[in-house]
Amino acid sequence: MSGDKVGVMDTDGPVLIDPRQFARARSHFAAIFPAASLSRLEDVLASSEGSVQVLVDGHLDAYDRPSLRVVIKGCVELACRRCLAPMAITVALGRELSFVEGLSEFEPSAEQEGDDRDVLPLVAQLDLRELLEEEILLTLPMAPSHGPGKCPNRVEVSSVRGDGTRVAVFSKLGEMLSAVPGGDAGDSGIREKKNAGD
Repeated sequence: MSGDKVGVMDTDGPVLIDPRQFARARSHFAAIFPAASLSRLEDVLASSEGSVQVLVDGHLDAYDRPSLRVVIKGCVELACRRCLAPMAITVALGRELSFVEGLSEFEPSAEQEGDDRDVLPLVAQLDLRELLEEEILLTLPMAPSHGPGKCPNRVEVSSVRGDGTRVAVFSKLGEMLSAVPGGDAGDSGIREKKNAGD
């Protein structure tokens, strides 16, 4: 794939480019991926709502290596670990990728020292969708949660009195504790009675 490409990628098929050709032609790729089309994220997403936009610019880096400048931004939904309700997570990241011919997957490049870009082995074809999914997976929080007291599915534990009125269990417990000798001290009053008995 070379030249400009803009559109909504609403299928889950591969989006293949030749990194060397893409970089030397200084090609540009821009597309919106609905969350529902990102199959590798299916197990971590709470819903198919949301989408991400990916921008990829090809160029040669200072060492004349084929390189990609990747920007990903958008929003997806994860399940809150407290209430399990979907919550929106913003995705915003940028990466610089350079490709080196003959570099094994786990072999660091001598030129990589002091360079903040990632150096990858040069491949004949790169799947931009797979790259996008991998980058999103790496940036998503492991245990997302709403702020304290902000879960929409909060359950209030309550009981019904004989007259049909509802009262929160913990407020009733507070009334019981305050009735213990010693006032609000509650448990300290109990300790005092134990000490007096001793």
